[in-house]
Amino acid sequence: MKPGIALKSVNGDKDHLKPISKHPSARTNCYKFIDGEINSTIIQSEEEHIVNGVKLVSPYFKGENLNRLIHIIASHHKSKEYGSPVEPKSIGALIISDMNNLSSKVGG
Repeated sequence: MKPGIALKSVNGDKDHLKPISKHPSARTNCYKFIDGEINSTIIQSEEEHIVNGVKLVSPYFKGENLNRLIHIIASHHKSKEYGSPVEPKSIGALIISDMNNLSSKVGG
């Protein structure tokens, strides 16, 4: 998050959705940008963006491709310490987790 932008809890306003990270598909459902502040949604409090990301891609992939993609999504924070339920175990998952880490440091 950018400095000076507060993270608030869920509220009833459903307008002005804004992604706040480099992996916005699930984050868009998890946060709202309202009156200059970032607010978490009910989805964020109940599922978090990793679970929501898995739900978003599941209808579009099948079999081994779906399993690989779920692993990439689940491991993109690299370790349990940083919120991933599993650590990257494939080259693709490791690349994505490293790029996610780099983008959080360089791109904000």
